[in-house]
Amino acid sequence: MRFLTPLLLICPSLALALTPPPPPPPVPPPQVWIAPQEGLEPITLASVDIRIRSRGFIAETTIEMVFHNPNARVLEGEFVFPLAAGQSVTGYALEVNGALREGVVVDKQTARVAFEDITRQSIDPGLAELTAGNVFRTRLYPIPARGDKRIRLHLTTTLVDLGDHWRYVLPMQFAAAVERLAVRAEAELAADAPMDESGDGDPALRFEQAGTRWVAELARERVRPRRELAFRIPKARDPVSTLEAVDPLEPGWRSLVALVDSGSPARPRALAPRRIALFYDAS
Repeated sequence: MRFLTPLLLICPSLALALTPPPPPPPVPPPQVWIAPQEGLEPITLASVDIRIRSRGFIAETTIEMVFHNPNARVLEGEFVFPLAAGQSVTGYALEVNGALREGVVVDKQTARVAFEDITRQSIDPGLAELTAGNVFRTRLYPIPARGDKRIRLHLTTTLVDLGDHWRYVLPMQFAAAVERLAVRAEAELAADAPMDESGDGDPALRFEQAGTRWVAELARERVRPRRELAFRIPKARDPVSTLEAVDPLEPGWRSLVALVDSGSPARPRALAPRRIALFYDAS
């Protein structure tokens, strides 16, 4: 008895086009990296204080972190903080002699020159950079022996549009437990109470109405968040498309932020194979 078995082969170019893209690399946790040295204990997070204020499609976030050095020597480290899509750093402050000093934004070359000039004056400057993968990075020095180092970040976020909701996301996958975590979130121009999406045993936000805003607060000790802090904000009946933004470092300055609908993306054209080979096995 003979069997006729059809076998359809598609050209490699089509097979490659249909191959799904590789998954994105895992998000690094916020941390202070210290060059490996024998006998050193890791830097710990003594406290994290997060303040979020959303208004329409924009959210302003302030994060203040205190790192503790349990070692008997002064250390130099590198602070790494991942940012979510649509999130940018609009301010950065580093503790110097017990007080927070705000940094300024300049182009990369100017920053490098200023850094080298200040270093030659035996002063320890802070240099912050935004690296590949939307990761904020800065040098921390000095981290006092058996002491603390405080930093503060100002972030501006364009919220994710989900149709009838806005979505706020803040990466919070910490590598170790935080001694004290405090979060306060406020939402203006919301039709109803925002809904927490952190879940997974992580700190949950419960919003309550306070005048024209929705407010949620939480405080935890010895907690280790393992995923992002996220919540959805129901859009107002007539959602705003323009907002006035205040510069956190220069409150006298105002910027106009507009949400412009550029239309739905064009439908991708179907990819047709350039060659099809058909083989028959008639053995």
